[in-house]
Parts: sequence; C-alpha cells; structure tokens
Amino acid sequence: MLRILAAFLTVACFISCNDDSSKSTLTVADYFPLEVNNKWTYSNGNIEWTEEVTAYKQIDGKEYAVVLRTYQRSIDTTYYRSEDNNKVYIYFQGEESLFIDFERAKGEEWESYHEFYAKVNSTGGKVTVPAGTFDNVVEIFSDNRQISDAFEFRKYAPGVGLIKLTGFRRESELIRAYVNGSNYPQ
Repeated sequence: MLRILAAFLTVACFISCNDDSSKSTLTVADYFPLEVNNKWTYSNGNIEWTEEVTAYKQIDGKEYAVVLRTYQRSIDTTYYRSEDNNKVYIYFQGEESLFIDFERAKGEEWESYHEFYAKVNSTGGKVTVPAGTFDNVVEIFSDNRQISDAFEFRKYAPGVGLIKLTGFRRESELIRAYVNGSNYPQ
C-alpha cells in the first residue's frame, strides 16, 4: 500500500513539476470585462472619450453587451459578447465576427471583422499608462488586408481590459476606469 501511495505521489509531483505554468489561467472576463456599468476613459493627447457597458441586448438569439462610446460631439455603439472558450465576438454591419481569441497560440492568426485579421502578438508584458502600471498584459495585433496602414496594437490588462491602442500615427491610453467595482488609477 505504501509503495502504491509513494508511486502515486511521485507521478503527481512529476506532472505538477512539468506543468506549463506559462499558460495563463486568466479568462476572457479578465481581459475583456463586459459587466454593466464598467467604464473606461481614454485619451490620445488631444481628445478624451469614454466607453461604457450600458446594457445587454439580444441580437439573432445571442446576448451582446452594449458598449456606448461617447466623444465630445458624437456617440456610437458597439456590440460585443464573450464565451467561456476565451473568445470575444463583435456584431458589426449585420453580422457576427470573431474579434479576439485569447486561446490562440502566440502568432497564430484568425480572421476578424471588416477584412481584418488578428493574432496574439505578445503575452506577459508590463505596461504603464496614466491609469496605472499593469502586469501580464496581452497584446493583440490586427491589420486590414485591403487598407495599408490600418494596423493596430491593442494591449489588454487582466481585471481592466483595453489599456493602450497604437496604430498608424495614433496612440490612445487609458487614463481612468471603473471596472467590476474597482477604480483606476487606484
């Protein structure tokens, strides 16, 4: 009996010691939080705008978070939904498309919306923006195959969401947020 127990503990230790701990246990809800009342304020240095999850809406039998983006003189709405398989979908121009797949291996591409493709560009980074310093940042790269200079790098922090966006001749950063009951900067 002791030999069986010792063998079991040895195998268990071997498995746990060889576990790939570099794979994150964080989920899509950590990197793309879609709870009602979550609110982010961004700035590009000249203009500030807010994005807020205001409600949920049924579209084609699926429940989407309604994200209201408010600029100085305009408002627009985007619809997102997430799934337990770490995917985020966007409802754009009458159809659903995969927006982000947090499960993909680094560098593996997927077709996104509106002629864009995307990939996980990097994971585990540390990024400082006016709203704070964040660890375990995931960077998503996306590009439009039809339009030159339509690329962007979006950086997502766990517990907060999008903290930085860089594209051709533009950069936006998170300056403050209220996400899942927490204020940023803290």
